[in-house]
Amino acid sequence: MNKYNFGILSPLRFEQLTRDLLKNQYGIFENFAEGKDGGIDFRCSQSENKILIVQCKKYKDVSNLLTNLKKESKKLDNLVFTDYILVVSLDLTEKNKTEILKIFNGKIKNPNQIITNSDLNYLLGFPENQYIEVKYPELWMGSIHIHQKIFQLGFLQHSQFIKDKLSESIKNFVPFKEYYELIEHFKYHNVAIISGNAGMGKTTLSYATISKFIFFENYQLVDLSYRQIQEAENSLYSNQPAIFLIDDFLGRIKLEKGNEYAQLLLHFIEKIEKSSDQKLIVTSREYILKKAHTELLAVEEMSQNITKYVIELSSLTRRIRTEILYNHLKNSTLLPNFIDNFFQNNFKAIIDHRNYNPRIIEHLTNAKMLQKANIKAENYFDFFIENLENPQKVWESIYNNLPNDLYKLVLLVRFLLSETLYLPSKMPLERLAKAIKEFIDKEPHYQYYSYDSFEYIIREMEGTFFKLGIDYDDANDNEYTIIEFQNPSIMDFINNFIWKKKDWLELIIKNAIYFEVLFNSKLLEMIQEDDYLKSVFRNKILKTDFNSMENAGIGYFVCEAKNESFDCYVSTRYRYYLSELIQIIDIKRDIELAKFIKTELFRYIIDPLEDISERIAFSEVVVVLLEMGLADSETAIKYYTPNFDCYFFAIKDFVYLEDITRFCTPESIKLITNNKKIREIADELFLDEIENIESEGIDFVSLLDFFDDFEQIKSILPLKKASKKLKTLNHDAVLQKGKESSQNADDQETATEPDKKNDYYDIDDKSIEDIFADEVRKISTEL
Repeated sequence: MNKYNFGILSPLRFEQLTRDLLKNQYGIFENFAEGKDGGIDFRCSQSENKILIVQCKKYKDVSNLLTNLKKESKKLDNLVFTDYILVVSLDLTEKNKTEILKIFNGKIKNPNQIITNSDLNYLLGFPENQYIEVKYPELWMGSIHIHQKIFQLGFLQHSQFIKDKLSESIKNFVPFKEYYELIEHFKYHNVAIISGNAGMGKTTLSYATISKFIFFENYQLVDLSYRQIQEAENSLYSNQPAIFLIDDFLGRIKLEKGNEYAQLLLHFIEKIEKSSDQKLIVTSREYILKKAHTELLAVEEMSQNITKYVIELSSLTRRIRTEILYNHLKNSTLLPNFIDNFFQNNFKAIIDHRNYNPRIIEHLTNAKMLQKANIKAENYFDFFIENLENPQKVWESIYNNLPNDLYKLVLLVRFLLSETLYLPSKMPLERLAKAIKEFIDKEPHYQYYSYDSFEYIIREMEGTFFKLGIDYDDANDNEYTIIEFQNPSIMDFINNFIWKKKDWLELIIKNAIYFEVLFNSKLLEMIQEDDYLKSVFRNKILKTDFNSMENAGIGYFVCEAKNESFDCYVSTRYRYYLSELIQIIDIKRDIELAKFIKTELFRYIIDPLEDISERIAFSEVVVVLLEMGLADSETAIKYYTPNFDCYFFAIKDFVYLEDITRFCTPESIKLITNNKKIREIADELFLDEIENIESEGIDFVSLLDFFDDFEQIKSILPLKKASKKLKTLNHDAVLQKGKESSQNADDQETATEPDKKNDYYDIDDKSIEDIFADEVRKISTEL
């Protein structure tokens, strides 16, 4: 039997749990309008002559409970009932129950009608009540840390980090409509996308849902938020049920340019959908997902088949908002005089505020953050309202009060190291330290600082701007300290002002040592629009040893020195950044830069074991160089196809090869057409794809994509077997079937979209005051 502490529930949730547990024994209870209860929380009329009323009391100690019960007993004098049940959130001794019976003077007929914490645990332990247990994640979420079999073995060292994130994220969670819908959805489907605006609780909702599968069904969590999707392949074929999480998969502030990730995700989803014991949760900001529909084909294709759960402000009814605020205040470390100031004012104005947002509530109940912002207790409520009016103001206040520019530099460099799909928000602290050391060594303004200054700054900013954790680097077999932003809203704040600060941007461009800083996608947009920044950027490329720059990540991204793994990875990302360069600066008008790019493009042999992004970038750059007459076509073919016959197994590999051949001499193209192994591989790839279409069918968009690829590759390779097989297909019928399949998926998505309509005012002012009453009592005893 579980030993839950029901005192952690809010008064309202405690009543709801009691009602659910007693329903099986006594039947359906009447629901009353929220407000002054008059001694009744809920009532059951079992017959004309038998009326049962129930009263719930949530107290932390017996003495306060007994004092309150004396008042409750008097209320019963004016009520008509035959049975009265008292439910309390703490355990009682026999002596306590005897005293309560005396207080009620016969209105409670026997001790069994006094239900305690232990009694509730007993009732909750019945198998038929497990569905009730699932409804109240506040109870069992706290037990996740004792589960020993929840993480997939290959990710074991990663588990402590995730457990800490789970615990921190869900301690203030209040289950709302989408939580129950998501649990129900996963009875019939394996994949869900949680989409919503920033700060509305997408990540928290995903953690709460994951926790249910971990706690009740012994699933393992595999967090892919910071990892390559390919790393999860082994877990797909394990005997252990697993739930995969990809948090904010299209980027935190904007839609990133690295769109091959979306295609990988689509293939991963297709495998999950066919599984019997695998689940996948993907979260993305609503506006990013909408933009992706028009920009990324893979995302559009994905959304045709997956039910999407959108968290909107309307989902947070007044009751839910009240409980979120209650949980954050109850679990905060705010001093009593702050909470006293809060309750002396109209705190219901916060609940009903148009900018109410769970993330903002989290910030404004963070004691350490308030201390950094120099907020006094007597100004706390006014500060709360002011920051709801302007949610960015709290960070602006703290930022402007930072002691010196080195603090700000640490913040801004860390921000720029977050804004890329290839390097999510988790990164080693030592990598950030190395980036800052470059400024200290080279910039006169920072010459009086040292590495000790950096360590001190991190300690000072931990808990407000940053949070530190421990993770494990599989590639190098060692632990390391990671540094993340305390909350994504900090990134929103920085994003709102940094792009207007040209002096900061110039300084950061000149001293960047990581590709991820210099090629931040938003920074590149700024460089394109500003001639001065473009000249600073160009000088950085040409006058710095570009080849000495590094990637800032870990594991697969590691590049501490120019060893084998460094060369292997840098050749991939190196060419990617060269392809970015030709998007920013017109090299057809800049011969010096074009010659530099040519030298760098052929610096490394393409590693055949890397993913397709290496060849995509190479083809994009070499095509421009071929058009300019700066590259030799035979050399281009040889660089694109090392070990081609051994390692190329994707149709797209040949598509990008065909792009190059459009600018090659006939003699160069013969390097491909005369290679029997290459012809056979291409033919077999298309043959397999045709057989899949014939047996399983694919959606309309993918069919069009297939036919386009087929015609493109056929222009350089014969594809004899595939061409013969394709003649046996009825093209029109196949295309029509694919079109109908896509249409059916659209219709199904529309039909299964959850109803978002609800009544916001589902709780009145008096009930809100009652929910916070125990906190007010607590403050009165501490002041």
